[in-house]
Amino acid sequence: MLIKNKAFRDFLSRCITKYFSGLNRLIPKNPNQVLFYTNTGIKDNLKAVMDVMAAGEYDNYKLICSCNDTNGLPTSVKSISNPAGLFAFLRSGYVFYFNGKIPIKPSPKQTVVNLWHGIPLKKIGQMLYPDMDLDFATHYLAPSAYSGQLIQQVFGCAENKILINGLPRCDNLFLAPPTRNACILLGHSDCSYLIGWMPTFRNAEVSKICDSDLKKRSATGLPILHTTEDLSRCNELLKKHHALLWIKLHPNEIGLVSNKDFSNILIQTDAEFQILHTDFYRMLGSCNALITDYSSVYFDYLLLNRPILFAVEDIDSYTQNRGFTADDPITQMPGVILNNQEQFYDNISDILSGKPDIYEEQRNAVREKYCGQTDSQATKTLLKKINLKGA
Repeated sequence: MLIKNKAFRDFLSRCITKYFSGLNRLIPKNPNQVLFYTNTGIKDNLKAVMDVMAAGEYDNYKLICSCNDTNGLPTSVKSISNPAGLFAFLRSGYVFYFNGKIPIKPSPKQTVVNLWHGIPLKKIGQMLYPDMDLDFATHYLAPSAYSGQLIQQVFGCAENKILINGLPRCDNLFLAPPTRNACILLGHSDCSYLIGWMPTFRNAEVSKICDSDLKKRSATGLPILHTTEDLSRCNELLKKHHALLWIKLHPNEIGLVSNKDFSNILIQTDAEFQILHTDFYRMLGSCNALITDYSSVYFDYLLLNRPILFAVEDIDSYTQNRGFTADDPITQMPGVILNNQEQFYDNISDILSGKPDIYEEQRNAVREKYCGQTDSQATKTLLKKINLKGA
């Protein structure tokens, strides 16, 4: 039965959390049982850790995944439902969260790692909802000391819970196929240059969040390129340079334009991308340049030290509706700032023509601040730090 009274619903939730948290402290743990929990599919940091542990070196552990979608699940990992994950949690010595959580406080005999899914530039978690209890882990992953301060604010956790370590998903950036192969996988064998465009969501399908007024003036839902005519003009430019613009939409995004009429532009929903059965970060690593806005993906892309363009025409609206972790977010964007179409076309032309890149020093500074010393072995380093040892 749906409980409509929010105050009573919150009270009931706190009571359940308190009861099961107390129970969790009493139940013995299996130090060789590892639970992965997600309510948004097997991907991102969770999949990166799972794939390494399922590859054979860690076969001394029993691996369980509590998930709502088993697509991408390794055969050596047992699948259980999200409700069953509650009981598996009570027995597991190790737990990894990605999206979602089991609202039980960890036992002192457990290691519970919240992998999260990126460094926040936009406000999230307790930055938006300061009264919400989000602290349900023993460790929260952050790739640098500064990022760790942000993660503390997001989850309202103690400083000693921050685990400085590279994000596991970023290992796959360094395993990317050649650009030409990536274009072939995306169905464009005639292209040899790949620009990724990863816009953050403005309108969330599930939560009905609206963070920007962009869609009031953009028929496509995209910044800058508001109409199919704008996309057609961009397509002609790309065609001259045998380049593909791959627009991969945020999983929460809704209502963007169809891509069927463009030879050199591919617009993919998250569901359409999943059909390819490949890792998003490997594909991102194949991109010669990135267009984005307020998405955390650009912090990861900084590890490759390649050009980034920021399409942020709605930054004032976004600031008013959601807000940022930095007082002046533009200063944290190491690349060309795009506010209109002429800037967009001119700078895309410059990149495709091989014009010298003048933002390398700025990228290095932002990378050091947010990403620290992240390398291509983040997953195995993490496992060692929390004493998960291979056979």
